[in-house]
Order: sequence, then C-alpha cells, then structure tokens
Amino acid sequence: MADAGDSVLAPVGSVRRTQVGREATEPMREDIRLLGAILGDTVRDQNGDAVFDLVERARVESFRVRRSEIDRTELADLFRDIDVHQAIPVIRAFTHFALLANVAEDIHRERRRAIHEAAGEPPQDSTLAATYRKLDAAQLDAAEVADALTGALVSPVITAHPTETRRRTVFDTQHQITELMRLRLHGHTRTEAGRDIETELRRHILTLWQTALVRLSRLKISDEIETGLRYYPAAFLEVIPRVNAEVRAALQERFPDADLLAQPILRPGSWIGGDRDGNPNVTAEVVRLATGRAAFTAFDHYFGEITALEEELSMSARLVRVSDALTA
Repeated sequence: MADAGDSVLAPVGSVRRTQVGREATEPMREDIRLLGAILGDTVRDQNGDAVFDLVERARVESFRVRRSEIDRTELADLFRDIDVHQAIPVIRAFTHFALLANVAEDIHRERRRAIHEAAGEPPQDSTLAATYRKLDAAQLDAAEVADALTGALVSPVITAHPTETRRRTVFDTQHQITELMRLRLHGHTRTEAGRDIETELRRHILTLWQTALVRLSRLKISDEIETGLRYYPAAFLEVIPRVNAEVRAALQERFPDADLLAQPILRPGSWIGGDRDGNPNVTAEVVRLATGRAAFTAFDHYFGEITALEEELSMSARLVRVSDALTA
C-alpha cells in the first residue's frame, strides 16, 4: 500500500493530536509506511494494477470518512457491485496491513522504552524498576516483604480463543518480520547471515500474502495444545527465568540477609486441554496429551540449552578446577 503520509493510523488520543505527540510517533509511522509500501508492491505484483488501485482508493476514502470529509455511503459505493474475486484481495490487503501495523507498534514500544532509559527518566509506572522504587519508598523490613510474598504467584495463562483460526505459518512469518524490524531498529541493514533486511522483509511479506490466513476447519484440541505451546520457546522459556532472576536479585540487594522469593514468582500456565468444566472433548487422554506435550516442550528447550552450553564451555579439567557439585 502506498505511502500514507499524514494518513498513517496512529494511536487515538491526545498524544496523537499534538505536535509533540506526532514527533514522538513519527518513527513508528515511518515503519508503517515502509511495511505498507512493501505490502502495496506485493499486492500490485501478485494481483495486478486493478486490485492495487482499488485498495488504494479504499484506503484514501477511508481516511476521508475518518476526517468526516465524506459520508460512509460513498466508501460503500466502491464495493456495491464488486465481484467477490476482486473483494477478497482487498479484504486480505487490509487484514495484512493491520497485522504489519501491529508489528510496527510493538517495535515502537521497544524504541520508546530505550529512549526513556537512555534519557535517565524515571521508570514508567508499569515496569519492575518503578515497583522497586515504590518498595524503597515504603521502607518495609524483610519480614513484611516476606509476608507479602508468601504464596505470591503471577501466572500468565495460555488459553485457546474459541474463534482463533489463524495458521501457525502466519504467526511464524509475523515473528520473522518482527525480528527483521528489530534489527532495523538497532541500525542494522543486514541480518546476521549477511542478507539485506529490506529484501528479507519483502520475501516474508510475499510469503505472508501467498499464505492462507485462516484454516478451513476449526482446530481440534490437539491443535490448540500445539498452538498454545508455540509461545513457550518464542517468549516464555527465555523471558520468565530472566524476570524471576531479576526480581530475586533486586530483593537480595535490598535485603541481603533474607532468603526472599525462594520459589519463582512468575510461572506460566495453560488451560488448553485441562478445562474440565463440562467440555466433553477434554478427556483424561487429552489431559495426558496436554501435560505430556508441555513437559516435552520444557525438556526439549533445556536439553538444547545444555547442548549449547556444552559447546560453549571448552575449559579443560586439566587446567581449571571443577567443583564437586558441578561434577556430581
């Protein structure tokens, strides 16, 4: 889709409506313009000028409706007698654009967070750093903190959306696009493999365009289990141990003589395959499958980490003393 200029969608609210707000969101808008332009090129190459022109007209008219320059009926007139084979690519184009805009927004959150930290500004209220500041200001002793943490548990729980039909390949491609945009955020023009980032973006967006977004049939519970587990290697298994270690270190720094948070405070969970609330499809066999696949996912991750560690630690016992605890 073509350069949207001032028409790029931005978060609604007072920040967007001020000059300062526009300056703050301009990098995100540039990312959206880049991804939108690549998507537009893809639509034109794959479906021809007629479809591309219809998408562009719909986009421009949509912003005119948003600005109250025209009535919604004028936009609807574009599609009143349209053939379904023309309508489907238009629907897909806007669906993909929304997905790519979400990627740009996620990258922008990282950008803003880094800017705040580099400027030495007070941590945002939703961060752990802000929580630590509040803890310091409260001047609690170790016993009070230990009492508050007794039985404390934060558990992000994975559940299956009843209408989720997107395919795993769509999630995986979206993840690849996000990683490429993250490299671009940090000033890189090439991937670790030496490939041009924009070329790779074009390749992945083409893959996305040529991939059916939704399944033709509803997911089975076994499919839902696998869908939920994909978030563990993608995020949970890397992030959760790091967050637990950070919280434990922060508490240890403030209360060095207390053994606070002996158990991890952040632990993931899942309802998929275990919601025994009358769902006749959740049988004992399904529960065994869900727990077994979860265990396999965790063990597979840590076996991979051990293998990587084995390759990394080349030290020789002939040169370095190894503790009895490590060799046990």
